[in-house]
Amino acid sequence: MGRFYYVFGFLFIVLTLLVVVCAEVSLVLTYMHLCVEDWTWWWKAFFSSGSVAIYIFLYSINYLVFDLKSLSGPVSATLYLGYSLFMALAIMFATGTVGFLSSFWFVHYLFSSLAFLWKTSEKRGSSLSSFVSLFFFFQSGSYNLVLQLRRLLHNLPRIYPWYVLLQIEGRVAVMVQGLHLSKETIMAICISGLFVIILSLCAILVWILWRRKHRDYGSKDIQSSDAASKGHFFTLSYSRLSSLKMSSKRGLVATIEYSKLEAATNNFSEDITLGEGSASRVYKACLDMGVLAAVKKLDGSKQEQERMFVNELNFLGRIKHRNIVSLLGCCIHGESSFLVYEYLQIGSLGELLHGTSHGLASVLTWHMRMKIAIDVARGLEYLHETCKPPVILQDLKSSNILLDADYNAKISGFGFAIHGGKQNKSSAQLSDAPGIASLENVIDEKITEKSDVYAFGIILLELLTGRKPFLEATPLQCQSIVAWAMPNLTHRSKLPDILDARIQDTMDPKHLCQVAAVAVLCVQPEPSYRPLITDVLHSLTPLVPIELGGTLSIAPTADKNCSEERNMDSERRCSEEFVFLDDK
Repeated sequence: MGRFYYVFGFLFIVLTLLVVVCAEVSLVLTYMHLCVEDWTWWWKAFFSSGSVAIYIFLYSINYLVFDLKSLSGPVSATLYLGYSLFMALAIMFATGTVGFLSSFWFVHYLFSSLAFLWKTSEKRGSSLSSFVSLFFFFQSGSYNLVLQLRRLLHNLPRIYPWYVLLQIEGRVAVMVQGLHLSKETIMAICISGLFVIILSLCAILVWILWRRKHRDYGSKDIQSSDAASKGHFFTLSYSRLSSLKMSSKRGLVATIEYSKLEAATNNFSEDITLGEGSASRVYKACLDMGVLAAVKKLDGSKQEQERMFVNELNFLGRIKHRNIVSLLGCCIHGESSFLVYEYLQIGSLGELLHGTSHGLASVLTWHMRMKIAIDVARGLEYLHETCKPPVILQDLKSSNILLDADYNAKISGFGFAIHGGKQNKSSAQLSDAPGIASLENVIDEKITEKSDVYAFGIILLELLTGRKPFLEATPLQCQSIVAWAMPNLTHRSKLPDILDARIQDTMDPKHLCQVAAVAVLCVQPEPSYRPLITDVLHSLTPLVPIELGGTLSIAPTADKNCSEERNMDSERRCSEEFVFLDDK
């Protein structure tokens, strides 16, 4: 039985010493480098407290094991001496910039190790009480010296936590000294403690692996891949990718080889073009494993490409929301840069309402259009309310609202996005899309979240009327959808005249009045009169059926007469409650 205790104790000491070394090195690196900007305060606190807990626990277990008569002598002393010398070298490495401090730590650990070696080499076995008294005699003198140095030099404030830590360690050792535990009890404590530590480490490892697998956010840098050697890169300042700090930071944005993009798009064939804008063109791509994606090739000047490329990565690389398009990767080759997004089958809302897919818009019923509206509002609410600091798109328009096969709407187009409260028109690049810019975007005023609310009001008017935001063929006073629709929006009797013919007489008149009222508020010239996007969402959600993501419960009508009577009653109540802003 004694041999079993000896073998187990020896193996346990080796294992615990390794863990203690890692814990102490972690503590040193933590206290000596607490100014690392990459760590958040809660991660520093978690890392430090976890290391301290493991450190104190394993030190206590070591004191218990060293008190076993069968484990005394040169073996345990040699192990501790090697551990102490290793720790001295580790601390010298961590504090190498302060020469005299490194020497002090080395002498401190050397004397402590020699004291332990001297006491444990006696034939009668080690005496824990004599070891503790001698060991902490050296420690007490050493840390008194540290405190004196700390009073003289202002560049040593980080040593103080070590003094507190070893004072706790000393009290634990003295407490353990008076327990007089049996060998069986000590073994039970060691085994259970070791099991808890291993279980905790496994849980932490599983958690880290899970986080890596499910990470949603991009990092502050873009990792260059082997494709860098196959093309000439922009001289982009990639450090700028860390300048916009969001509340959540996860993951890395993948770098995709240009050759793979070229093969996936059939050498960027015109036949698979999904759309194009003033400074970009989007291609349909089939990546590895049959994954469909949308590849955006940025055109225009080098400066414009860099600005949009960095902006998209800064925001979409860190944002994950069901109503915001996902960024899959990026690539820079020669004088061109590429962004790879998830592929959405239906395409853009603008193309569906006004483009070549105009015929498909017939499937957009009233409830489907309201569903799209609340999807966009939810995405904006996330950007405005959840992201810290808030994100202002500045380029929200129907062509940047993408629809998947189930007509779920996702916001794209972050090339002009900025952080709220930090920029105004003089420092922000604005979209040149006509008809969607709010008044503060045109004049030199501060841009806020209310600018996106104005753009949302334009999208809401497009869903109601089926009309483009800006028509050049119409008279000047009616070019803007706001100027054209506003007189009818504020008159209940004229409201049906501006509706899209495909949704005429398909909605509750009261619901139509409510949506019109929301649109009128969103496009107010004065930003302070516009509602928050959260208030808009709360107003529109009750108009969407539950099965489409809203809260409206639709009961089947008993017969046509009951339906007509209900509509007439709703129309009457609507005329009583609706506030006409331009009745005169």
